[in-house]
Amino acid sequence: MFMLSAWKLPGGFIVRKYTFLLILLLLTNVLFAGTLFEDIKNISDPFVADIGGFNSFMINPAGTAGHSGFDFSVNGGFQSSINDLKLINALTSLALKQSSSGFTDANLMETVSVFSDLYNEGLVNDSLFNGLFNGVTMPVSDWGDMDQIESAISGLSDADMDQISSNINDIMEGTNAAFFSGLPSGNMNLDFLGSFKSGFLVNGWGFGIYNQLFSLISIDTVSPRYGIENVYNELGLMAGGAFKILNGKLALGVMGNYSLLMKSNSFTKMNDFQSLLSNNINYGYSWGVDIGAVWRLSPTLNFGFVLNDVAGFTQADTPYSAAGIDGFFSDQAYLMKQFDYKVTMDMDTGISWHPDWSIVKARFGADLYNTVSYIRDVAESGESYKDALYRSLHHLRLGADFTFFNFLTLGAQYNRHYISAGIGFDFMIMEILAEAKMNDRFIHENSFKDMPVAADLLIRFYYDDKR
Repeated sequence: MFMLSAWKLPGGFIVRKYTFLLILLLLTNVLFAGTLFEDIKNISDPFVADIGGFNSFMINPAGTAGHSGFDFSVNGGFQSSINDLKLINALTSLALKQSSSGFTDANLMETVSVFSDLYNEGLVNDSLFNGLFNGVTMPVSDWGDMDQIESAISGLSDADMDQISSNINDIMEGTNAAFFSGLPSGNMNLDFLGSFKSGFLVNGWGFGIYNQLFSLISIDTVSPRYGIENVYNELGLMAGGAFKILNGKLALGVMGNYSLLMKSNSFTKMNDFQSLLSNNINYGYSWGVDIGAVWRLSPTLNFGFVLNDVAGFTQADTPYSAAGIDGFFSDQAYLMKQFDYKVTMDMDTGISWHPDWSIVKARFGADLYNTVSYIRDVAESGESYKDALYRSLHHLRLGADFTFFNFLTLGAQYNRHYISAGIGFDFMIMEILAEAKMNDRFIHENSFKDMPVAADLLIRFYYDDKR
């Protein structure tokens, strides 16, 4: 409500308020390291042909045409497989309990019960428990029997609890080989995605800041080790806007983007998370310009396209050293010598239909992303028609959502081989959207066993004069 009144106040006061707001956002951005892979679109994201306000900035800048308001959102999610998720959840529980004031019978029981369930599913074996209780007498013949486990834990002495705590420290350090040999062989991964985005629009033109983070939590049973690696972060500024011509039937937009690219250069153990901030950090920068258009074919049907990075540049190969900023960067910080971030011209296209059925507002959309690189890759690989068609699914987004009474939204979509279902609630200036995703592998494998899965949660505070 604070910001709603600002739109009617004198211009100088608005400038002062936005100056304060931008300073505040820059400070909070340090706290909200935040999601989104560029090519992964959630149900909450606009389609290429949508006039979607501030959220259209990074999809198609033409979608900001005519909108005024402000936006503040935090988005988090993950990708993994069902079994990897179970195993990483169990180890994370173990690490969190160990980082507390110490184990009690109750929290040890709670943690071991998680591994007992995995034992009954055949995901772990006796070696894991031998490593966990090494040096402690445990009268348990079946690690899947919680009655036996509870009886054994209730008889443990303080010395036994200290030994178990030492064993868990060894697990976190990667020196408890017996424990890791009880896990499935190979790597288990969980991709974490987080984002923060905020800014404002005045009659279609505006400014925003964003932060996107990707990190990988992994269990490597060969090394063995358990921790965080491959932390990528992009902190950026975006500015631009759109206008309408031909009696509002055509919207044209442009967006410029400048970002600082960072990644952690070292593996971080789960029990030493603070060291993540002092590890060597590689960084570079990137800038690009997007140009887009949305053509209203009818009052409810739109066609849109956007040219991504019609101009752009990435600097990531010049050695550099610095004392750091308040210790956040280490003395060994340097520009990235190798990084897979690419700034290349490409094109997204799409069509959307927005019928208004009284109490229900619907949205149907279809987008094809990175069409230039898709055509080029097919031509260079000489793929068959079937292979080329399957590759197109990686660039395709199909979706529909239905909003009831401007409050409750139900939606579903298909994007990058994931089928999603989501639900959202809109409380005037606050919006909460959650979605669950499953890979389409279960369709051609005819099995739900150990499926790749994902989830996403968005919390958003906003004002949009078109809503």
